[in-house]
Amino acid sequence: MEPEEALIHRVRSLFLWGGVAALAATLLAGWWWAGRALRPVEESYEAQAGLAADAPMS
Repeated sequence: MEPEEALIHRVRSLFLWGGVAALAATLLAGWWWAGRALRPVEESYEAQAGLAADAPMS
């Protein structure tokens, strides 16, 4: 039974660390994609703020 228990332990460890690695990769990819998606919004906001700052006061 000992070889089987060692194999089960190895497989369990592989699933655990594989899951942790997959979670970390997913979080990093989500952070990167969110940053890319927000870049045009930030640029638009900055352009609008610059336009408002350049507008003459009446």
